[in-house]
Parts: sequence; structure tokens; C-alpha cells
Amino acid sequence: MVKTGVSDQVIINSIRERGGRFDTSPQDIVNLKSNGVDDAVVYAMQTTPPPSAMVPPPGGVVYGPPPGPAVGVVVRPAWGWGWHY
Repeated sequence: MVKTGVSDQVIINSIRERGGRFDTSPQDIVNLKSNGVDDAVVYAMQTTPPPSAMVPPPGGVVYGPPPGPAVGVVVRPAWGWGWHY
């Protein structure tokens, strides 16, 4: 994104909105810096939690686990079914 001219603030907003898990080892930070990535973008990468740990915005849709299987109950009378001896 940096090489295409996208501003740092737009990159940071994208990171914060989507969350992410970034490899920010010392060598990767050196590589990012050598490719023109600003310190503010690296900082956003280091401090933004992954998507699963992010809090949804107020009024946002929260998805939970799917509901369990439907359970039906069939009531049968104690008499009239099967053979009687």
C-alpha cells in the first residue's frame, strides 16, 4: 500500500478496522522500514489486536455460535401400540 502512494492514515485506518496478526519481529520491522513504511503504521500493526479479539462497534451485528439441533418430542399413549398379551 505504501508503494502505491496510499497515505499512512488510510493504511492505519484499514489496519484498525480489520484487525490483524502481523509479524513484527525486528527483522520484519527493518524490512518494512527499508520499504518506506512509516513508524506510525508499524506501531498500528504492533498494537492492533487480531480480528477475533476486537470489540464490535456499537450497534454492530454480533455473530455467535450456530444454534444447536432442533429437538422434537413425540408423546404416545401407553396403550394401543404394538401387541398385547
